[in-house]
Amino acid sequence: MSILSVDGSPWQPKMHDVVCSAHFVGNIPSKNPNSPAYFPTLFPNIYKKKSINEMQQYDRHNCYRDKQRKCNTVIPFTMTINDSN
Repeated sequence: MSILSVDGSPWQPKMHDVVCSAHFVGNIPSKNPNSPAYFPTLFPNIYKKKSINEMQQYDRHNCYRDKQRKCNTVIPFTMTINDSN
């Protein structure tokens, strides 16, 4: 992940630079790389080119993937004839 400075150049942290917890989902940074709070993602709109709700985007992707899996799954069809004459 690359973090850009306000002028668009790559930001290089210095020894005493910190990111406060307000920039992490849930206001607490996570040490788990799979957590949405692993990277700081909450910044004022001035720093964003366009606003994206990452959790909604992730949910939409999962929904699409699940629908594709269901459409590609073959469901066996069985029929029972009950002859009671």
